[in-house]
Amino acid sequence: VACSPGYVAAEVGLRSCQPCHVGTYAESEGLSACTACAGGAPLWTTQRRLQVQGVWRWVETDAATSSEACGCEEGARYDQHGRCVHCEDVGIECPGMGNVIVQPGFYSQEKLSIFRCRSLGRCPGGPPGQTCAEGRVGVSCARCTAGMTPDAYGACRPCTEADTVPFIATCVSVVLACIALYAAFERSETSHSGYALLLVGISLGLLLGLMQQLSVMGVMSVTYTEPLASFL
Repeated sequence: VACSPGYVAAEVGLRSCQPCHVGTYAESEGLSACTACAGGAPLWTTQRRLQVQGVWRWVETDAATSSEACGCEEGARYDQHGRCVHCEDVGIECPGMGNVIVQPGFYSQEKLSIFRCRSLGRCPGGPPGQTCAEGRVGVSCARCTAGMTPDAYGACRPCTEADTVPFIATCVSVVLACIALYAAFERSETSHSGYALLLVGISLGLLLGLMQQLSVMGVMSVTYTEPLASFL
C-alpha cells in the first residue's frame, strides 16, 4: 500500500497506513517513517489553525504533510537562533507556532524588548512592533506623532488651533512677566541692572527646569487624572 502524505507504513507489504504522530510529518507518498520537526528538538510540534468556540487557535495535529506544520508549541516562542524556548517574559503570550502577542499595557519592538506602558489606552497590545495606540510612537508609546495631541482615552488625535492656544499664551505670559520684572528693577533707585538681569536669568532657568521635569514625567509609569492626563 502506497501511503498518502502524512501517513506511513512501517513495513513493506502492510495493508494499513498509520498517521504521523504529533511533532512529525511525511511529505510524500509511500514513506515508511515520519520525519521529526527540527530533528526532534524540544518544544517543537505540528499544529494547524482551527476555530474553537468562535475563536481561532493553533491546535496540535497528527498526520502532518509538510514541515510548514512544524512550530513551537503553545507557551513557547522562537529565540534569535530560531530555536523554541519557553515563553516566560512578563507581558507576552505565546499561542502557538512561535507567534507572540504582547498583552495590553505593554510595549514591545519587533526584537521583543518588553516595556510597561503608563496606561492601557496607550498600549492596547498586539504583535511586537504594532502595540501602540493610534498616533503614538516611541518606547512605551509615550509620544504622539508630529501634528497630534493626546486624547482622553490614551491614543492621539490631530491637533487643532485650540490645542496650541494655551501653550502659546503661557509662553507669551512668561516673556511679558520677565520683561515687566526687569523693567520694575530698572526703575528702582536701589537696584542695579546686573541684579535685574540675574533675576530674569534665574527665572528663565527655573522655567526651563520645570519644562524638563514635565517632559520626564510624561514617560514615567504614573497614572494621572484629568486635566493632567491630557496635558502630559
